[in-house]
Amino acid sequence: MYEGAKVSKLRAVLSFLNLQATFGWSDASVSALFQLFHKILPVGNCMPDTRADAKKLLATVGMDYRCIHACPNDCVLYEGEFEALHTCPHCGMNRYREDLQGTQVPCKVVRHFPIIPWIHHMFRCRSIASMMSWHKKGRSKDGTLRVPADCKAWKHIEEQWPEFAREPRHLRFGLATDGVNPYSLRSTKWSTWPMVMVNYNIPPWLCIKKGHLLLSLLVPGKRKPRNLQVYLAPVLQELHMLWNGIEVVDNSRSGESKHFKLREILMWTMHDYPGYGDLAGLSTSGYYACPPCGMSLMSRHSADLRKVVYEGHQKYFDEGCSKRPHNVYDAKPSVWKAKDWFEHWEKRDQTGTKTLGMKTLNCFHSLPYWHDFLINHLLDPMHIFKNVGQVIWDHINGKRDTIGCRRDLEKVDRMSHLWIDEDGNMPVAPWVLSKQEKSVVKQVIEKFQMPTGTMRSLKGCFTTDDGLSGLKTHDWHKLLQV
Repeated sequence: MYEGAKVSKLRAVLSFLNLQATFGWSDASVSALFQLFHKILPVGNCMPDTRADAKKLLATVGMDYRCIHACPNDCVLYEGEFEALHTCPHCGMNRYREDLQGTQVPCKVVRHFPIIPWIHHMFRCRSIASMMSWHKKGRSKDGTLRVPADCKAWKHIEEQWPEFAREPRHLRFGLATDGVNPYSLRSTKWSTWPMVMVNYNIPPWLCIKKGHLLLSLLVPGKRKPRNLQVYLAPVLQELHMLWNGIEVVDNSRSGESKHFKLREILMWTMHDYPGYGDLAGLSTSGYYACPPCGMSLMSRHSADLRKVVYEGHQKYFDEGCSKRPHNVYDAKPSVWKAKDWFEHWEKRDQTGTKTLGMKTLNCFHSLPYWHDFLINHLLDPMHIFKNVGQVIWDHINGKRDTIGCRRDLEKVDRMSHLWIDEDGNMPVAPWVLSKQEKSVVKQVIEKFQMPTGTMRSLKGCFTTDDGLSGLKTHDWHKLLQV
């Protein structure tokens, strides 16, 4: 930055921009701060005069991003054939609006962070480039499942594409996404959806660290996007380029192996269950709420419960299991994978009817390897643990033991000992805790202790109606382990 400086120009610029993002400074205030430091520092310093000059510096080292205008109703991205349009070709919404100063500004802007420049930067750094082969040379291979490289899905990829597996530096990525509130205010309704690439080539204790996660897309908005497939178009374009291969310089090697053709494969996506339906384009509620079961899922609508219930799975239990109905046994149905859902969608195109269990055809089907995976989508267990924990607690407290449940049991002719009698009384269900049992369970939970920082204290977490309040997802996870 100047002769004798302890901080480089790039590090100083990044520090200022990080402070702006952390404390919400305006662009004008940051530009004024740059001008002030330019005057304070010794003569001949190379500190940028404005924030715009600082952004240009980041763009020259490959840390730039693209702003893509989008329809407010998540119909299209205004690029390619729609780049010159001013209204949405599907819903007719305007592309621009007027701000308080009367300036035309886009209604919605999606930010795309190209990952190919980041890949080039990773291989230019010797320490990071040397770790790109860790999954092949650095991990234990004693048959114990420790890291993703030990799982069947990873080994299936190596067997399916042996040429890809021969070069350990070829990248294995996972795409993670979820809705977050960047303002950290629970009262503010805002749902920003970041798309983050996880690099599984490097050790597991580094691949989920902030410095190694690759942010590829940022979708802002006051609500969850109606169609995430629209926004994934620029990411899919890069994935196609990476699968075909790009020329990369590996500074950790020398000789002929320094220059090589790098390829990348997207192994799976990671999300919660609602996000599963958005990324996969499949139904996660209603009559076909289980995508792996496909059309074999047995469901019905209960008028008494006012919801869809799923039943008939007991006949798939192993023979001899006490929960399996006598003299009823069916072979377990095959799991529906990406190829099955693609063929199911093609039948819809032939008949012109609505496709059951599908919202839309997800964009990942365009990848040449997507149909050959053992698994395409992974679920975040933390959210599932929280939902399961809350349901279990409500059941043993009797909150879900309603008149509608008893009437539904009578209609399906099950558990006759729990039917409502002639006087209108409901027999006590064996899983509902008595007052004495509840007090014992509360004492055990309140005295439950874990190492410092693992979870919050559970003292005083019970409400007046015997509910649990203030527990985060991680707390429910630890509580279920008890």
